[in-house]
Amino acid sequence: MAASGDEEKQNLGEETTSLLKLKEEIGNQKASFEAFQIEVKSLLAHKLKEEIGNQKASVEALQIEVRSLRAHKSKEEITGNNQKASVEALQLEVKSLRAHVRNTDNVLRPTSSSAVNQDSDTENDLLYTLPSDTFTLMMVYKPLTPAWNIGVFSFIFQILILMLIMLGLVLDQGEVPFTVDNKVRIGQYAVTFLCLLSQDDVLTSLQSICVLWKCDCTAFQDLFVSGHDLSASGHDIFADHDDVPNQAFPIKQQQRQNDHYFYALHILLPNLLKLAQGVFVLLVSFMVIVQSNDLVDLLKDSTALFFVSAIDNVVFFYATAGFFGQKVGRQAQATTGKVIADVKKWTFIVRPIVMIIIGSLMIIALFSVQHGQNAGYYFAYKYPDCFGTEYSKNSIVTAISNMTNGVCDGGELNTLECDFDGGDCINHNLAFPGCNVNDPEKFLGNYVCDGGLYNTPECKYDNGDCDLFNSYPNCDIPDPDQLDDGTCNTTSPYNSILCGFDGGDCVDDVNERQCSGIKSVNITELGDGKCNARNNNQACGWDGKDCLEFNAKYPVCGVTYKDIDPERVGDGKCDNFGGYNSLACGNDGSDCSNFNLQYPQCEGENLNVIGDGNCDPECDNVECGFDGYDCDPTYLDCSNATISALCDDLRSRYPNCTLANKNAYRLGNFDCDSEFNMEECGFDGGDCGVVPNYPGCRVGVPEWIGDGRCDGGGYNTTECGFDGGDCLD
Repeated sequence: MAASGDEEKQNLGEETTSLLKLKEEIGNQKASFEAFQIEVKSLLAHKLKEEIGNQKASVEALQIEVRSLRAHKSKEEITGNNQKASVEALQLEVKSLRAHVRNTDNVLRPTSSSAVNQDSDTENDLLYTLPSDTFTLMMVYKPLTPAWNIGVFSFIFQILILMLIMLGLVLDQGEVPFTVDNKVRIGQYAVTFLCLLSQDDVLTSLQSICVLWKCDCTAFQDLFVSGHDLSASGHDIFADHDDVPNQAFPIKQQQRQNDHYFYALHILLPNLLKLAQGVFVLLVSFMVIVQSNDLVDLLKDSTALFFVSAIDNVVFFYATAGFFGQKVGRQAQATTGKVIADVKKWTFIVRPIVMIIIGSLMIIALFSVQHGQNAGYYFAYKYPDCFGTEYSKNSIVTAISNMTNGVCDGGELNTLECDFDGGDCINHNLAFPGCNVNDPEKFLGNYVCDGGLYNTPECKYDNGDCDLFNSYPNCDIPDPDQLDDGTCNTTSPYNSILCGFDGGDCVDDVNERQCSGIKSVNITELGDGKCNARNNNQACGWDGKDCLEFNAKYPVCGVTYKDIDPERVGDGKCDNFGGYNSLACGNDGSDCSNFNLQYPQCEGENLNVIGDGNCDPECDNVECGFDGYDCDPTYLDCSNATISALCDDLRSRYPNCTLANKNAYRLGNFDCDSEFNMEECGFDGGDCGVVPNYPGCRVGVPEWIGDGRCDGGGYNTTECGFDGGDCLD
């Protein structure tokens, strides 16, 4: 058993040794194979380079021969089919060699013309590819040819669209917002950066001008005319290419002149137009950026401009797709994929410097706009009279932060000069005409009586918050909200009759046994919503608090005149008896104010019958205007009357009023007569514009007073009883 185990261990050791030897052998074979691969690659690269060098030399020799033939073509006429065939054969051979070089290695395509990369000193040149846009068509083909015309049309179309957009920006908005929020500000800088990166018209035009600067333009032409491709119909697709005519000048001088002409017409002009178009796009983009005050609109407008700037690329795509004809399509396709060695080292410094300058100008301009917004320059330009000629920096900062924020800030911003808080206060002004207070949306209707300017008819008495406080007009307290707050404020003047004993908070609950012990008290009338004089005492809780407001308004009325019925005071009818029409009772709660103005000496208990169309003997006297002239309806001409108490009375009251040839009975008869509607006649004795019960009220339509609708303006005044009470709700 032990011997068997030793034998297995020995076998295992031998297998391990064999595996290690096999691994070592595989490693040696792998190293040999890698060395062989390196040797093969080296041989292939050396052979390929040698072959390409020979082919390049052949191409250059043939180019020299072709140019020589072209130079002498103008001096002597070439005759004979053999010579013409020789030239065509040479051209075909050049084309074949070039195609062979291109097919050998695509990376070496730009070196097909030694003149184009004449400044090259390295085999790792940067490649310049002709841009796929319509400006390339202008670079390659003659002016006024279809391909060239498409490039010009695309340029003009882009410029016209940009001009329309700029005109719209100037006419529709035409101004920079005086403030923008932070997210829009970040978006402005981001879009500016994107404009610089995406504006390839500026980038490629600079690259084209730099790459082809002082190049051998004949070599540039050879990229397109060396082979003279033929279309399926046999027509030369490069027939519109601009071959510079050779004149009888020395070759070097002629070449130099031709290069200048070609460079100016085919390289400089198209790329300057392209650069101008790109800069114009940046200018319009900058106008969109600085005039935007909404991030979404900024992104939409900027995206639209990106599309406008790409129109030349889109038109070129349609040209290559054959939408402008087969010939133009072939010509456009022929420009794609053409590459040139970009080797002028100084241009790699010029290009970024130009872009840095353009970008810096845009950033500096945007920063200056931001500074002007923060400093309030644009605000002062838009609202020059908002703060008058003198304004503080703090007021400008406050205005900038509050204007057009969607909240009516009121105060000094809610003026015509400030465009009513930039339009934020228009709805407030319609709802509360004449109410110009600070922060109206915060304080009006906040269930707290704010007093002061808020507690005015224009502000609807703090939008109803001060109605309770106004029920006690003689209550002068610092904090109206303590009235009727459920807690008795025992300090003066809260706990007084003028303040309704703290709005009822300090009125004890009615002790029915104590209250019913008072003679003439009716317990059932307590707290029924009507002030009953017989229950108006402290023991009965001032009629269960029903008489608190009456006592506060007329604190001595009920005391002086025991038989006064509080419900008749201010009921709209003049009670000229029993103390109602007295100062203590407010001239019957202003019910008799108009009557006292017209008939100050008239006395009686039922004065409402005056001027009702029926003659009441008790009022048929001069003091009562002959019952409002109900008792003498005939025509009375004071110029003919020899004896008339009424005429004498009218002359004494209105000495400058012309009464001749007029019916004196119409003066002061409660009906407005236009012939007496003048100041000298007391506005028809008060009939015109004078509202009953409101002698100081002068309005255009007296019937609107107390009609159940708040009319505002001159109606909503103290003299007119706040539109007869319509505006108190």
